[in-house]
Amino acid sequence: MGFRRLTAFQTDGSLLGRFRFYLVLFAGLALNFSSTSTAEEPAPPIEQLVLYVPAAAGGGFDLTARAMRDALLAENLVEKIDIVYSPGAGGLIGLAQFVEAMRGDSTSLLVGGMTMIGAVSSNRAAVSLLDTRPMARLTSESIAVAVPANSPFNTMDSLLEAMLSDPSEISWVGGSVGSADELLLRDLARILSIPQDKILYKAFPGGGEVSDALADAQFTAGVNGFSEFESSVIEGRLRVLALSSEERLAGVSVPTLRELGIDLDLMNWRGVFAAPGISVEEDRRLALLLERMVQSARWQELLLKHHWQDAYIGGLDFEKFVDRAHAVAIRNEAARTPTILEASSTIIQILRRRYLWALYAATAVLLLTGVVFIQRRRTARLREELDLTMAAAEHNAHELEKALAGPTIHIQSEFARWHLTEAEQDVAFLILKGLRLRMVAEMRGTSERTVRQQARAIYRKAGLESRSDLSAYFLEDFFAPSATGPQLS
Repeated sequence: MGFRRLTAFQTDGSLLGRFRFYLVLFAGLALNFSSTSTAEEPAPPIEQLVLYVPAAAGGGFDLTARAMRDALLAENLVEKIDIVYSPGAGGLIGLAQFVEAMRGDSTSLLVGGMTMIGAVSSNRAAVSLLDTRPMARLTSESIAVAVPANSPFNTMDSLLEAMLSDPSEISWVGGSVGSADELLLRDLARILSIPQDKILYKAFPGGGEVSDALADAQFTAGVNGFSEFESSVIEGRLRVLALSSEERLAGVSVPTLRELGIDLDLMNWRGVFAAPGISVEEDRRLALLLERMVQSARWQELLLKHHWQDAYIGGLDFEKFVDRAHAVAIRNEAARTPTILEASSTIIQILRRRYLWALYAATAVLLLTGVVFIQRRRTARLREELDLTMAAAEHNAHELEKALAGPTIHIQSEFARWHLTEAEQDVAFLILKGLRLRMVAEMRGTSERTVRQQARAIYRKAGLESRSDLSAYFLEDFFAPSATGPQLS
């Protein structure tokens, strides 16, 4: 009963009427107070919760589970929390065990995320996160590119230059196969037109193992979540060169890949999953628990501590998110084509230098021969031999010139057939000469980003994928056997 209705209660002015009025008034106020107190009274804490980490200790899943335990205990939402580890196969072993053994158990939660979706598609696993009950996405994190503290690579630019020069000389370490770490490295190689089979990548099941192996200089460079590298960075064992986020992290003076002119950003997300077969009531209880956790002050402190972004979504929205993530991963895996071995641009340079050497050698021989025959011009026979020799040499030089001009004419005709603009033709020629995009930009007086965009337009119009495809396209015609063309020995 509301206060307005109570005050509107009419009495007859008698003592009994006033008594009835106050009796109803106090009864209504007591009822309102009781209902308000009941609504605001917090739910009792859950007695026990087990957090399953499908990875080794020290990694991103482990850090997430520890942060959850910290926040849930600090806010008195759970009385006791245990963390169980089951590493292997990018989280697939722990996932399979969780789905099989914890079915219908509402006291168990699995910490998982993007890495496990990549592992499922890469390994074509029979079990996936779709076999669980997705509860909430909690965080997203920037991936860091790091090197040992004593590495000669002081900047990301120097590391990229070494990759372009000889990618097989750079050994990489990161998270499990199909993880966001490997995905970032593969995308970086693709943007730089480096064949995937040239990338030497070693996968470890846990971020702690990645950090330790890299700090011990067992590898040249590594990719992992920034929070997983951070302790080794603070200890002076590692140096982070770049981040995969769109913007710099607060309080971290490390450039992003986009700042360095690389059109790439990628965030690794992590979330929580309940066991299949739990009841609707248990599902609601766990959802409310996670919602109260992410709203707590302690959880917000932990986000700042680990440089995580708050990426919370729950319920049906998270289920749809996981469905889409799996669909995208499967589609990308199906669309992946075998890598074409790179035909090194230096081969073209070597061949051209070889032709130029032959031309210079022929000219030198002609000059020397001419001098000899001029000195012996006293006889007509020697003059005739000189004329014949000069004619033959001129013919050979002409044939050599035709051999050199032929590929150029062919290349120009192909450029015209692809409808390349004049600027794109210039860039394509320089790429075929083996020049890096940075050198092309300097020669043309423009930015490296503009040149990279022009290069992509060239590959798109030609129906090719990369620099290596462009070189291989013309090398195939260049080495094609000819019945009438010049024969090289």
